[in-house]
Amino acid sequence: MHTRRISNLLRNKHKYKELIFFDGPQISYAPKGILEQYSSQDTILFVGMQKMQWLISFNVIFKQKNQLSTLNMIQGLHIASTPDRATEALVDLDFSASPFQTSPPITNKQMGSNETSMVNDIAILDPTFNSGRSYLSVLDNLLKPRLGANFLTRFEMINKDFLERCEFSKNVVTLEFGAQNHYSCGTPGDKSIDNSKRIINVAKELTRRGIMFESR
Repeated sequence: MHTRRISNLLRNKHKYKELIFFDGPQISYAPKGILEQYSSQDTILFVGMQKMQWLISFNVIFKQKNQLSTLNMIQGLHIASTPDRATEALVDLDFSASPFQTSPPITNKQMGSNETSMVNDIAILDPTFNSGRSYLSVLDNLLKPRLGANFLTRFEMINKDFLERCEFSKNVVTLEFGAQNHYSCGTPGDKSIDNSKRIINVAKELTRRGIMFESR
């Protein structure tokens, strides 16, 4: 809600007319048309992993004249009030700050740089990582006292075992929920859209246990 308040102040109180860019750690895969409903004053909406889209967009905005038509062709970018193509950004892990490479094999040297570095913060960007039979053991390996851990997830993926692990390490854990969790509308058959009662109950339980979380 902070971004919406800032946007309202800039537009309505200060009468700022230029483009406003908000950046943050959240990655949203909201269904078609949802983000525009949630952020009615936004001009450009990024969907998926965003680093490449930022660079391409800035280049178009500041260097090209026919901006709108060019921006609309960028994968994972949606211009408000134009048809939503519902595309997601293409991901290039070689371009990102990641120890993993898209071109195999992953060598010992590439992985070693991550193990021996002074990394003190880790983020999991797969919103369904806390599923399947192995995720609790994965969590145990990730939740270390020296590491800050940010987990992108969904309200419907929260269960008792997951809550207990996060509560035990609540000093280092932050959960992040995307905008898609707040809507009952969306694509037919999309079960990732949870109802508001479920969201409220999970939020209350997270608060009761003292687990930090953010939601957009």
